[in-house]
Amino acid sequence: MRIADLSDADLAQQIADYSQHDSLKPDSHYQFDKLLHNDYRLNLSLPALQNAIIFIALRQPEPTIKSIIKLFRQKSTDDLYAQPTGATDYYLERLKTLSSVAQQHPQRYYYFDTEKVCTDTDRLLSQLQQWIGIAEPLSPEYGSFAKT
Repeated sequence: MRIADLSDADLAQQIADYSQHDSLKPDSHYQFDKLLHNDYRLNLSLPALQNAIIFIALRQPEPTIKSIIKLFRQKSTDDLYAQPTGATDYYLERLKTLSSVAQQHPQRYYYFDTEKVCTDTDRLLSQLQQWIGIAEPLSPEYGSFAKT
């Protein structure tokens, strides 16, 4: 599930859509959203996002580009991103966008290598907990949801 965060109404709609399939946790303070493509722009000037926390996580280039090619070949072999050059360009554009977000909001983002989620889970979660500034440790348990 993903809608563009162009207005506070978009954010409210996203929460309403989520709530149709899953329940919000009591006393929850965070909404997690993955922006996997440049098609979605994060509008951090929205009042509802004034305290937004941004995690930027990247896989290594080679498996990422191979994954992009595989994904788009499943849709159409004629797709620009189904070819190595197109997939590489797509990846580089994504890096530019993420770099721009980081430069525009240097105090609001935390970067980590995606592989750390599996290879150094406890340390990564501890670092994220400290960076967010929450007392309760983050759990390595992951729940599956209707839109997961």
